[in-house]
Amino acid sequence: MLPVLSLQDYGIHQTPADLVAEIRALGADDGRAEADGEVSLSDWVRRSETGMGRLCTDVESRGAENLDELIALLEEVEDDLKSRVAKAKGLRARIRAARRQEARRSQPTTPEAIRRLTDLAQRAEAVVEAGVQVLRIYRDGRWQLMAIRADAEGEGDSPVFDDVDQLMKHVLA
Repeated sequence: MLPVLSLQDYGIHQTPADLVAEIRALGADDGRAEADGEVSLSDWVRRSETGMGRLCTDVESRGAENLDELIALLEEVEDDLKSRVAKAKGLRARIRAARRQEARRSQPTTPEAIRRLTDLAQRAEAVVEAGVQVLRIYRDGRWQLMAIRADAEGEGDSPVFDDVDQLMKHVLA
């Protein structure tokens, strides 16, 4: 019998906050989860990559009863993450615009205001970069799971072509 796998079992999370919640629920807060509910973005990327790699390896070696469900869930996670990254990109653009506007003001600008806006812009940039990396990891993992599923299903009744010429001969016949 094939195992039923869960994305959470492999540390696959939509946001760093989801990861923090799981760490705290397990009582394994190793001090990296900050009081405001954030976790380092590099931890999120690293754990996502490690978890996706383990999931794909396990599915390839042992199979999974719920492979179609896992693929669909990953697609949902990707869609949600795409939306979050788009919002972060919009926020980043607004912060950059505010920083430019603050720098061009006719009244003397306080260095603290520019520093604060620069810090916010850098943090928004880091969120966007991490989100794009995790999105790529999840997309590539989903594609790998679909390839594993295709290999496991076999050819069935339909012919499979490795060569374009063979395909054309079949289509034109």
